[in-house]
Amino acid sequence: MTQNDNEPFKAYAQRWRDFATQVRPPLKEKELAKIFLKTLDQFYYENMVSNAPSNFTEMMTIGMRLEEGVRDGRLVKESVPTSDFEGEDQEVSMVESQPQQQYPTYHHVAAIAPDTNVVQNPVYQPQFPQYQQQPRQSTPRTQIDPTPMRYTELFPMLLERNLVHTKAPLPVPARLPTGYRADLSCAFHQGAPGHDIEQCFALKKIVRKLIRNNTLPFLD
Repeated sequence: MTQNDNEPFKAYAQRWRDFATQVRPPLKEKELAKIFLKTLDQFYYENMVSNAPSNFTEMMTIGMRLEEGVRDGRLVKESVPTSDFEGEDQEVSMVESQPQQQYPTYHHVAAIAPDTNVVQNPVYQPQFPQYQQQPRQSTPRTQIDPTPMRYTELFPMLLERNLVHTKAPLPVPARLPTGYRADLSCAFHQGAPGHDIEQCFALKKIVRKLIRNNTLPFLD
């Protein structure tokens, strides 16, 4: 027994209950609720199965509330015809009962030798010029003339005579150059790390120019 189309839930529940009371021996209230739940369509079943009451009267009350929610537009009830499921079951059974298709067996065929009289176009292969990688040449540094004193001693004299001026420190590069010494600092570059004043190439270039112009104090 199932609920008819356009049949109110309360009317169906009462009709089912009247039919179930004819069963002998009589069913218990919990058994009535369990069997009645299985007769409901998918909408009522899904909304009741997770917390199905054991009392038939309470189950009928919940069904009436769900039906009211559908009428008010707060719930959506999608009915699926039972015949559709029956058709799917029949199709599945038919597919399972059909014997598996036997595919033809293919035999290996010997390769056919190409006709030697046919002129075949050669495959075009682009030719690219071959470049020989040249060795990387390093730029030689400017020859530095020797000085009669250390740059540590010479630098204060140059500052005093206003022959040189300190340079603003450059930002530390992301890739440190070869010979970079973080433990050393250069007075000419205002204490910038990486080298000391004895290894400051920028200061040495200035001193070289002063030597050649005969303007160094130790040459007076």
